[in-house]
Amino acid sequence: MARDVGERRRPDGRGPPTGLAFGERSPPLRVAATRADRWRAAAILTPIRLTSTRAAGAIAAQLAVATVVTYLLGGTGTVPPHIFYVPVLFAGIRYGPRGAATIGVVSGLLAGPLMPLDVGSGAAQPLSDWLARTGFFAAIGATAAFVFQHSIVGLRREVDDLRAEHELLDAVRSGQLRVHYQPIVSLDTGRIVGAEALVRWQHPRRGLLAPAEFLPFARERGLLRYVRQAVLSEACKHGAMWCRAIEGAEDFRVSVNLDVGELTNPMLLEEVAGALVANRLEPDRLCLEITETGLIEDLEQSIESLLALRLLRVGIAVDDFGTGYASLEYAQALPVDEIKIDRAFITTLGQDSRTAAVAQSVVHLAGKLDRSTVAEGVETAEQLAALLTLGCERAQGFFFSKPLPSREFTTLLRRAPTWPHRSPLVPAGTAPAELGDARPA
Repeated sequence: MARDVGERRRPDGRGPPTGLAFGERSPPLRVAATRADRWRAAAILTPIRLTSTRAAGAIAAQLAVATVVTYLLGGTGTVPPHIFYVPVLFAGIRYGPRGAATIGVVSGLLAGPLMPLDVGSGAAQPLSDWLARTGFFAAIGATAAFVFQHSIVGLRREVDDLRAEHELLDAVRSGQLRVHYQPIVSLDTGRIVGAEALVRWQHPRRGLLAPAEFLPFARERGLLRYVRQAVLSEACKHGAMWCRAIEGAEDFRVSVNLDVGELTNPMLLEEVAGALVANRLEPDRLCLEITETGLIEDLEQSIESLLALRLLRVGIAVDDFGTGYASLEYAQALPVDEIKIDRAFITTLGQDSRTAAVAQSVVHLAGKLDRSTVAEGVETAEQLAALLTLGCERAQGFFFSKPLPSREFTTLLRRAPTWPHRSPLVPAGTAPAELGDARPA
């Protein structure tokens, strides 16, 4: 999370800033469970990750400890030498069935003829006892080795997932998430009127990670809610600051992506309202973006949840519009006030007449339904010229700016750049003048 403006401290005032809007809702039980799972998995994977020399040294040390402990406890007549199963299983995991059988025989000798039945009297063990024990050691070790060798790939994957889950939860709590902002530009004025909040992860070892590198995993593991809480809190904080401190940004609106799965979260309304109140951001200065494909999968539930969000007076946008099924059919039913045209329809604008026809249909439909339109992924002057002709209201993309950290975005807002825009005297549908390599004024 960007820390350049107003870090959120922990309730006790100590420790690093927390990225959660509601500290009491951090997932301590899940973290505890994850740590326990990681300890159990580490006990299995440690023998595999050690070099051959270190693994042999570890087995020798375990055999020595087992021998000393059994002797100190009075011999095999006083306590069963189950501790010898530790080096046997360790060898089985590291070296396979043959390694388990070998260490099983060694353990049988150490816990058999080399270990008295009773240390005090010096009585030896019966031959049948230690032979049977040796056989058990070898058989159990070989069986364990066989099972682990056939499941180790899945186990490695699960351990890696558990580690990644723990790292992501720690990233949310310790403020490793960063929010970058991509400007949204009015095509009527050429000025910045909003921004989309896009999360990044400043990983301590892997550097700055893009959303595609961790958000699918967060969704799969049920952690997306905690990431969204952090992003929502940070976006509301910066949005409120820009509305108050930047001249001409009083009507600025910040957009936050919301996963459709969160529409069923009973705490969603309370969390959104809490973020608005905590950061003193007016509700109509926040827009929640939800992908179209997710919305139409369960249209009835989506409408019910969106209507509840609209009671907060926040904006609702359909993201990636045009990529789902029967878009035009469902557009009227959804209680949204903004339609974001997917970048797939923007990329070939000015080159493919069919793409232009689809984009024009979306713009026309949005106007009929009293929805505003935003074009995503604008990268060239040619695309911008086509959008001006089509009558699209706002646009975002690398033509205007890449997503920026909050400090750089603040600088951009203060500069108040102006991009080519539609003349108020020229109606939509009229081709604008040649833009060429247009740059902000």
